[in-house]
This record gives sequence, structure tokens and C-alpha cells, in this order.
Amino acid sequence: MAIQDSDAERRNLMLSSIGFILYFSAGGHFVNDQVKIQVVNLAFGKPELLAIFAWLMLFWFLLRYWQTHKTKASSAVSNDIEQVLFTDLRKLIILYVTNRTKLSYEESNGYILGRVEIKLLKWTIHYSLVDRFEKNTEDNTYSYHTIQEEELRLNWFFGVFIIVIALFLACFKNTGFTSYIVPYILFLTAVSIPALQYIYAC
Repeated sequence: MAIQDSDAERRNLMLSSIGFILYFSAGGHFVNDQVKIQVVNLAFGKPELLAIFAWLMLFWFLLRYWQTHKTKASSAVSNDIEQVLFTDLRKLIILYVTNRTKLSYEESNGYILGRVEIKLLKWTIHYSLVDRFEKNTEDNTYSYHTIQEEELRLNWFFGVFIIVIALFLACFKNTGFTSYIVPYILFLTAVSIPALQYIYAC
């Protein structure tokens, strides 16, 4: 994601979160309980009010970002994961379905892949049973006749392994994660650091 982000809501949330992270992690504090702006010769004698305003602005930026991206984030990340599953991890998906169903891939009386339904705690592979599958090796075309659609949930050790690899590849190969999820991570980090500091200080 470029530094000069054209998305105002994302830019505001990320920059304000980074400011909070730097302030609290670097041990920032107000000298003599005053805030001075030398350019206009202005001083604030109640920095706690500025702190309250800064926190309110941080949560306002979060609200605005969530309002404008709540549908984009889930769809973008889901599309990135589906792309990874059907390109980089296609052979693993085929191996998983074949081992679980004991059917042959792209053969008569076998199956063909359909789509992947991605939810927070449930990833489901949709595939179709075929009673006839014919492939023309000369022009690399094929024809088939489907019987019915089936679904298979990604679970067990092999399924969880595929999920972990898919998430990792989707985060670093595509832009959905960095564009829509990283701002939330920065916000949570900005809120967690002072909260943890307060807990440890008590």
C-alpha cells in the first residue's frame, strides 16, 4: 500500500494508530504538563483534554473506516484466499478431496472442483460428482455430465494445514489483507499498548 494513500478513511486510521503506537511504545510524555506550539506561540495547560480529544478522534477514524469498508474487507480477503486455493494450492485441494471421498479427479464416476465457501470458522469445498468425463488431449478441452453437487468441510490436520498455508500466501501475495485488515491490526495495537502499560503499572 502506498504511503500517499488515496483512501482518506484508511489513511486517517493508520496514521493516527501509528502515532499512538509510537507515543506509548517510546515512552512519550508531556514536559511540565504543557503542550507548546512554537510556530504560533501557543501553549496548552491542560494536556489531558488534548489526550481525550486524541482518543475520541482515533475511535472516530475507526468508525468511519468500518462504515466505508465493512463489506469490502470480507469480500476482498475472501477473493484473495479463493485465488490462492485454486492456483497455488489447487493440487493440495484435489489431494484433500480425493483422500476424503475416495473418488478420482476429472475422471468418469469421479468429481470436478466447484468453488470454496469461506466463512470465519468454516471453509467448505464444493465439488460436483460426474458420471462421464471426456478430455480431448489435442485441444485440451473436456466435456462432462454432472450428477449432483457435494460439499466437504476443510478440517482435520490436513485441512487445517491447507487453511494456514492459504492465509499465509493470501496475506503476502495479494492486497486484500494489507489494504483492509492491517488498519484494524494497527488500531488494536494502538489500544493494547497503553492498556497493557496501565495493567502492569497497577
